[in-house]
Amino acid sequence: MIRQFGEEAAPSLEIDSRGKPSIQPSDGTRPPAVSITHTIDMVSAAACDWGPVGIDLEMHDRRRDIARLAAFAFGPSEQAMVRTGGAAAFYRIWTLREAMGKATGDGLSLATDGMDRIQPAPFEGAWRSPDEAWQFAHCLIRPDVSFAMAIQAPPGTRPDSWSLNSITWWANDATSIEQ
Repeated sequence: MIRQFGEEAAPSLEIDSRGKPSIQPSDGTRPPAVSITHTIDMVSAAACDWGPVGIDLEMHDRRRDIARLAAFAFGPSEQAMVRTGGAAAFYRIWTLREAMGKATGDGLSLATDGMDRIQPAPFEGAWRSPDEAWQFAHCLIRPDVSFAMAIQAPPGTRPDSWSLNSITWWANDATSIEQ
């Protein structure tokens, strides 16, 4: 991943006071935004040279009281989506909200702020927020694991200049799996 951004020497990985990771290139150039996530048996990392990025992986747990969690964390429209869409809707919204929190550095305080943040967009795929401030992606990488990515548009940019075209997955043996 680091070599994709032209880094020859090993950059340092730093963590700020809120827990947000950043790459510090050895040559002093502008670093890409990074995000790291994990769930039971998976780890994922993302780097983006366009804007702040956040990713989240979440194992679907049938024992979770998703109605109670949605009532605590989500806005009214998102809660309604969970009531009609069940666990699939909950994990889609939760991973997207957590990815947003990782992108901004606000973490769980954004993910659980009780405000509506996620629109009833496609269940899977990539799309822009209605205000064009965010690019989102969501997919199931296994039937029981949701993956979400959120990239925040830098101020003053036009969303027609960017898009998520593909995600490349690497298995444990470093073989590439195209999505």
